[in-house]
Amino acid sequence: MCAVNDEVEDCPTLLPCWALLPSAAWYHVALWLDLPSLRSFMLSCKPCSEALRPAPEFRAAWLDNLAHVFPRDPVLQEREMSHPDTNTHIRFLALTPDGTKAVVSHLDKLLVWDLCTDTCAATLLGHAGEVSALAASPTEPLAVSGDETGQVLVWDLGTMSRRAQLAGHVQVVRELRITPCGKKAVSASNDTTLRVWDLEDGTCTAVLEGHTHYVVDLQLTGDGQCAVSQGCDRTLRVWDLGSGHCRSVLPAVVNDCLLESLFLYGNIAASIAWAYSRPRPVVTVWDLETGVALRELTQDCEWTCAVLLPGGWELVLGCDDGSVHVWNVQTGECRAVLEGHRYFVRCLAAPPSAGPRSRACFVSGSNDNLCVWGVSEDGRWQRRAVLMEDAWIMCLALSPGGRYVLAGDVRSRLRVWDL
Repeated sequence: MCAVNDEVEDCPTLLPCWALLPSAAWYHVALWLDLPSLRSFMLSCKPCSEALRPAPEFRAAWLDNLAHVFPRDPVLQEREMSHPDTNTHIRFLALTPDGTKAVVSHLDKLLVWDLCTDTCAATLLGHAGEVSALAASPTEPLAVSGDETGQVLVWDLGTMSRRAQLAGHVQVVRELRITPCGKKAVSASNDTTLRVWDLEDGTCTAVLEGHTHYVVDLQLTGDGQCAVSQGCDRTLRVWDLGSGHCRSVLPAVVNDCLLESLFLYGNIAASIAWAYSRPRPVVTVWDLETGVALRELTQDCEWTCAVLLPGGWELVLGCDDGSVHVWNVQTGECRAVLEGHRYFVRCLAAPPSAGPRSRACFVSGSNDNLCVWGVSEDGRWQRRAVLMEDAWIMCLALSPGGRYVLAGDVRSRLRVWDL
């Protein structure tokens, strides 16, 4: 990419330029510009001396035969961790509340990485099948994992040992959530049930029955008193975790839909579903108190993943064309369509909570790169950094406050950046 050298003003058609070649070396390039046709011809290309190189805080870009200068993408410190005995992709990734440990899944085992020393602290074994769900406690060093056989295990990340085995599900565990107080966990399974677990003694305190097909997603309210589940029976159900009773049943707006993902913000739920009668996925926004469908969000591309941003009403949808759409679920307005990937967006992540140190609003991963997105001072969404070029990213996580980005790739590597 090039930028015009402003030192030459007496010859409007001879344009000495700077160029940054793939070798990361700066070269001084002389171009002859034919003004009537706006075609340029290279006359010479030689290494650029240190004194003539552009300022380090700027990068040059030649765009539509015009010279524009933009701030350089930040150079972020990167760390890479991999285990010599593991060669399978990382499917799930979870962080401890203090951000010092990361738990990743490789088929039927978990690896715990110490992010302070970049070493593998432990390998956790015990699952009878591939891990299908993973959650970390928001209050203490504890993790809960479920597998394709229905087994649920509780891990103490302080002693690196198994604390309890939670038996009850007979089919694959689709989702796990831990209440904000850290004392209970809720699991959803293909066996059509949800189970509430006491993490202190490992007992099942309630079995939530009512769905007639697979339970595919599960979210907890902010106070941890209720759960909202989404099933392949085309219903959303609101559960009281204390009594185990179903408070309400919300039928799907479209009869032929297949419900996929669910997100909560206060008493507002956003349900994403495929409908055979419609060419694109349907996003329905619900009022959980009244059970009324407030609105539908529609877009021109097929969604591949989604995440709800903390501290606001923004729902982010990744699409098959590589774009990222930011929606305000309260108003039904699409705030931005962001371009940054050449391939479909595989995963999205947002920090668990917004804070004063938050540097990133969310991150998106694809087969080509990882993009860090944020809001500028004038309120516009923009790409803040591009990481991991040409890497197949399988899962993402952001630390509390959004300072650290973690990515697991298809080569079984865990990579960390300090924003």
